[in-house]
Parts: sequence; structure tokens; C-alpha cells
Amino acid sequence: MQQFKGRQKQSLVESSYDTWTKFYQQDENAPNAIVSYYAKGALLAFVLDINIRQRTNDKTSLDDILKFAWENYQEFGLEDNIIQRVANDLVRGDLSDFFNDYLYGVKELPLHKKPLPMLV
Repeated sequence: MQQFKGRQKQSLVESSYDTWTKFYQQDENAPNAIVSYYAKGALLAFVLDINIRQRTNDKTSLDDILKFAWENYQEFGLEDNIIQRVANDLVRGDLSDFFNDYLYGVKELPLHKKPLPMLV
């Protein structure tokens, strides 16, 4: 995924919306125009989980956010920004820049930063 130029042109949200018209009907220009919401979505979840853990000294993780959303929203469904709002509440901070950069934008995921120390 990181070698294709489409990651610099299409956000993860756009990829999700364009699934049936672009992702599943690719042409020769696809690597330059689209990003896989499967691959980038998994990487985004990983980066979000690390970010949440760092902000909360490992007291909260993405798993906690997903459990909260499941327990409180399964009957009604999720609006576009519910996960972000739940994440903000659980980390007691504002993750707007994170979501704007990596979910709604095309900023490179911070995958090459210094690794976290191993937790034992």
C-alpha cells in the first residue's frame, strides 16, 4: 500500500465512499488514483490504537472505544463522527487533527516514528 501514489490523492473516507465505482472496478491508473480502505484502514487502526495508548499511559485502547461504541450505539447505528467523539471522551482530549490528517486527509501515516518500548 505504501508504494502506490493513490495514497497521496484519496483519503480513507473517500475510498470507502468510492468502493463500488473505483476500488472494485479498477483500471490501469488505479494505483495512482486510489487507496485500499482495507490496507490503510488496518494501518490507521494500528496507529490510532498506539496514539490512544500513549495519551492514556496504556489505560485505554482502541478496543475500549470499540466496546463502548458497541454497547451504546448498536441499536441505533453509528454516525460518521461517533468513533471520534467516543475517542475524544475516553482519552480526555481532542483527536481532531489525527482524524482530519489520516482519515479525512491524505497525510502519511506516522509508521516510521521511533518504536515504543516493549511492554512486559
